[in-house]
Amino acid sequence: MNHGLSEMHPIAAATPAYAHRRLPSSAASSFVEHYVAAALATVLVLIFLNLPNYANALSKSLAPKYFYVGFLVMLLPLLLRFRTWVTYLLSPFALWAFVAVSFNAVYWYGASADGSVFRAELISTRIQTLIFAVVLGMCFANVRSSRFEKIFPLLAVALPVMVFVDFLAPGLFYPVDIDGAVRGRSAATLINPTTAGEVMLVLFLLACPVLKRSTRTVLLLVVGAGIFLTFSRSAILAWLILWIVLAFTRVLPRSALILLLAVSAAAPVLMASMQIYFETRHDFSPALIDLQQRLNFFTSGGLKDGSALERSAVLSDGWQTFINNMVVGAGPGATESWPHAIGSVGPHNQFVLLAAEYGMFGIAMWISLALIIWNGRYFKDRALQQSMCLLFVLMTMFTHNMFDFQFWLLTFALVSGRRIE
Repeated sequence: MNHGLSEMHPIAAATPAYAHRRLPSSAASSFVEHYVAAALATVLVLIFLNLPNYANALSKSLAPKYFYVGFLVMLLPLLLRFRTWVTYLLSPFALWAFVAVSFNAVYWYGASADGSVFRAELISTRIQTLIFAVVLGMCFANVRSSRFEKIFPLLAVALPVMVFVDFLAPGLFYPVDIDGAVRGRSAATLINPTTAGEVMLVLFLLACPVLKRSTRTVLLLVVGAGIFLTFSRSAILAWLILWIVLAFTRVLPRSALILLLAVSAAAPVLMASMQIYFETRHDFSPALIDLQQRLNFFTSGGLKDGSALERSAVLSDGWQTFINNMVVGAGPGATESWPHAIGSVGPHNQFVLLAAEYGMFGIAMWISLALIIWNGRYFKDRALQQSMCLLFVLMTMFTHNMFDFQFWLLTFALVSGRRIE
């Protein structure tokens, strides 16, 4: 009786001998894929929770550049795929960033030649931020979206929960008097409540492709609760507009509109309850008037508080700066060092900042980026793609530092590209 291999294990006998020699290679490839997925997820967590800047705010010795160098080291397997660089550098977002970097480089040379240290450093930072966004965009553009997108729903839930904890226990995440924080308004690791509201809105849209329509409604409620605790009027308005738009475009079920009506009907009771709660929180007393005025905005529509008046003043100054320098603008940094009665405050409007500092080129930058996002192919559902463009347009009217944050730039890089299944 023959007890050879072919009789005892016919399949093994028919398998070529070199197949076993390919297993280590396959295992190595699988390890690299899992490593890349974990590295990309880590980068997303660090960027969308603002941890590099958060760590620096708590300890000046922890400079954000250390994190960014760490990103490059972690993503080295992707960065070494040189053949993908040429293709990505010809993509719409990369070309847009290249033009923006080139224009900034001209201003940097002028500022350096004039001895304007502040402006030269500011422009240099903007250039580095844009270049780094392109590098990150290239890494994500060459990986299947399923490898990293599941982290977005987790972040979209985690951040509102962190904001809720920050609201109940001020000082837990950061000292209440730290630069950028606003007493009574929660932000968790984002520190600035307006920025925290922006991140939650972006995370919600990025999480939608992973979720069913009914689950999206639940997540939008969770995100809305977090945004409400930031008391950022711009983020709350954007949340309401997105809810309506997404319901009508079937990204959310139509029943979401009924739920929105129920939330709106309960809003006056919620506002009154919050005002009573504020009066019991002695640690909120320095910000009580500001918080009450923010709540009153949604019942009376009043915009006579100090924050609204300040924004109106700097917006007017920013537009006047553009009128006086329409062709090439007043130069990067002009809106951060201008003198006016209420101090040195940015225009709180990305469009106006670009127009004031870069002139007609700045306006072209804004329009072209909006078109690039609109024409992106990241979302299968065109309504989601267009909603991301809508969010960019909406928030650009209330913030002036979109291009200073990696979470915005990385979002632009992602949604401007094509989804890889």
